[in-house]
Formats: sequence, C-alpha cells, structure tokens
Amino acid sequence: MTRIEIIINKVVIIALSFVMFFSGLGLIVAGVRTRKKIWNICGLAYIGAGWILMSIGLVSVYLIMWIVCIIHTVIVSKEYCLRLKVIKESKDVLQSKEEELAKERQQAIYKELIGEKGTEKKEVEEPQKNVTPIDVNNCTETELSGVPGMGLILAKRAVDVRNEIPFSSMEDFYTRLSIDESKAKRMTEYLTCSETVVKKEDLVKEETKDVINHTSGRKIDI
Repeated sequence: MTRIEIIINKVVIIALSFVMFFSGLGLIVAGVRTRKKIWNICGLAYIGAGWILMSIGLVSVYLIMWIVCIIHTVIVSKEYCLRLKVIKESKDVLQSKEEELAKERQQAIYKELIGEKGTEKKEVEEPQKNVTPIDVNNCTETELSGVPGMGLILAKRAVDVRNEIPFSSMEDFYTRLSIDESKAKRMTEYLTCSETVVKKEDLVKEETKDVINHTSGRKIDI
C-alpha cells in the first residue's frame, strides 16, 4: 500500500465525518472495510444521537458531539490505514500461496500422467508386496496405467503400439516404448509378456504376400 493510497483513505473517512447529520459515516466506512464492528456501532450511534438532538432542539449539544465525532474519526484514521495495509498484504500472501499450490497440483497431475507420482515411497514399499504380473499383450489401458513408472500417457501409447503388432517379449516392450533401465526395473515385477499368437488370417496374408513378392518380375519361359 503506497503512501498516496494511505493519505487518500485517511482523507476520505475524515471528509465523511464533516457531513452534517451523517457525521458518523466515516467511522461506518472504516468499520465495514476493516471488519471492525465497534467502529460501525460508534458511527451509527453518532448519527442516531445527532438526529435525536436536532429533533428536540439541542443544536449546541449536537455541534459539540459533531466535533467529538470528527476528532474520533481523525484518531481512528491511523489505525484504519494500518488495518487496510495488513489486509492488502495478507491478500497478496494468500494469492501467492494459492498460485504456488496450483503449480504444485499441476506438477502432481503431470507426474501422475507420466508415471512419476510417489516414486520414492513406492521404491521402498514395492519389494515387500506380492503382486500378480499383468500381461502386456492382454491387459487394459487402465490396468497398465496403474503400474509404477507407467502412467496414463505411456499406457495409452503401449496399447496403441500393441494393437499394431503385439509385443514378443518384455525386452521388446521396453525397447518399442523407449523405457529406460531405471523405469524398467520398477516395472519388472508387475509385468509379464505372453507368447505372441499369430492368427490364421495373418498367416494367409503373409503367405500371399510372399508369393506375390516371389513371382513379381519373373519372366515366363516360352
């Protein structure tokens, strides 16, 4: 909060206290902005008392009370500006913490997607667990994403690659997905690879393809 802002805030509430019949308005504004109820009560009391005094003709008493209200507002203005400064700084701190938490959450989501979430804890706990390995050629995308070090993105990629050509071994799995050795060690006990089953239709297609390749370009003897 700059010095100019402090001066402006002081001047505003003091100027409001000079408004006749509404001299407590400055205190009410200060109380609302800083959430200090006692200032709201004082402001309302000054306004209410002023109306009563004027209605019964005690003008001189009202003028004295008016001066007292102005002095009261001037005294309060210093604490008022200090409270405003604290509130503004606390909001800035809160906003920075919210931004920091948002960044941490984004990083956590990203780590979860790439399979890096909770790696350190799992490295300690995983060897103690007896797990049933899942088959990389028959498992679902969801099952695969639950493997430590895998994540949703890599699991989806594995399924896409498998749909083109099934994996022949775990080494083939790691190689085709470009999985490094450290990740492969964490996945080893959770994964297995069944033998690749070739369908009859695929064999027919391959044999037909071989015949075409063999006979292409061959001359007919007359």
